[in-house]
Amino acid sequence: MTEIPAERVRDALVALMQRERVGILHLMRHGNLARNTVEYILEARTVQPKRETLRRVARALATDPSTGVIDESIVQDAESILGDAAGYTATPADASQSLLELALYRRLQDRPKARLWVEIIDRFADRELRELRTLSLTET
Repeated sequence: MTEIPAERVRDALVALMQRERVGILHLMRHGNLARNTVEYILEARTVQPKRETLRRVARALATDPSTGVIDESIVQDAESILGDAAGYTATPADASQSLLELALYRRLQDRPKARLWVEIIDRFADRELRELRTLSLTET
């Protein structure tokens, strides 16, 4: 029988949680995730979690519980493992987003602010692209 993505994601998350020695509460607290979100993934009820959810899970897995320091190598590894399990492939946009966040973090020395700026830039860029598409459709 072929394993469905929900089961692959569940198995990957369980393995990562064991490797990093963290539990559900750690993921909730450090990933800013709802308990249901984490439990549904662990119960294989979420067929394909959103990329952003997987990113939050990866960040939580990489967060030291006592200091709050995030290990970027663990984030990248966990994102890759979870993304592969969910059937996502890395895109150039994902790579440039990570590089942008890293550059902003180096400048600001504040990871949440760096992440917020990346989100703002992404939203602005998406809105601008939609407006450009609308304009090009109305001009023809």
